[in-house]
Amino acid sequence: MVDRYWVVSWDLRGLPSHTQHVFAHPVVNVTFQDGSPGLVTGVSTALSARTLSGAGRVLGIMFRPAGFRPLLGRPLSTIRDGELPWSAVVGVRAAGDLARAVAAAPDGEAMAAAANATLKHLVPARPQAWERTAALVERIAADPAFLTVEDVAREAGATSRQLQRRF
Repeated sequence: MVDRYWVVSWDLRGLPSHTQHVFAHPVVNVTFQDGSPGLVTGVSTALSARTLSGAGRVLGIMFRPAGFRPLLGRPLSTIRDGELPWSAVVGVRAAGDLARAVAAAPDGEAMAAAANATLKHLVPARPQAWERTAALVERIAADPAFLTVEDVAREAGATSRQLQRRF
């Protein structure tokens, strides 16, 4: 379900704030900043900006394409260009437990380990249909030979229309 964990830290104490512009990958991210209970950010279709000041750090969990769908329990399009609290997905107690563990972690590796320990309990027991699509996306990204929808459909063993429905 998870593509990677990422950590950003900054120390701008005594310095002007900095606005960072971000064009995100077209996937869902969950972020934990300085003890916050977690924020789910849906697929973004526009450039966003975050202003950093003082000192802080963020743990981000970047989900694989469609990998957040089993947790959300509804189409990912319902959170496109939007945000919701992590607690709306996993409950207040679980969100608070993870936020505290991430905040107490001494470094990025420990932060990711805390998140991984929580997420492993949320993984569906059986393979999910989205996993085939995510694997296909990863093959497309890794191979510049895919030039057309027909190339991808052939690789997937599907028609162009079937591929459209999958995506």
